Amino acid sequence: MRSPILNGLRRILLPGVLALALLLMPASRSLATSRTLQTVMIDVHVTVHNSDIGVSQETLDELVEHLLEEAHFHVEKEKADAVAIQLKIDIYREDGGKFKIDGDLSGPPEEVENGEDKEEKEAEAQDQIDDMVTAIVHDFIHFIHHA
Repeated sequence: MRSPILNGLRRILLPGVLALALLLMPASRSLATSRTLQTVMIDVHVTVHNSDIGVSQETLDELVEHLLEEAHFHVEKEKADAVAIQLKIDIYREDGGKFKIDGDLSGPPEEVENGEDKEEKEAEAQDQIDDMVTAIVHDFIHFIHHA
């Protein structure tokens, strides 16, 4: 048989104790404050080598910026001194008509996993370049630590 006094105290005290425990948990508070304080900025350099390959550098710049902004990163174009994270993408035409896309991500280890990452992709045709650049940027997004 339960005491009605203990049942009443339990109903009153239990929600208060649980609320106090949530307030005192350090992880949830630090996570909430860190997400609002830090903005991750990325310096982007897209270079199309051999300008006669028919690929618009401006279009690729816009594509990369759009992908990074969708992932909630602040993008700076060619501001290497002001930004710790660097993303470089170089596009070349190789012999035989294929295209090579080199990606290079670098930054301090607290911002970029392992401090850097490199990726290389090939495209058989010019219309595949956008897809390869998109794949590289999506892969790099996973290596950048969000705030």
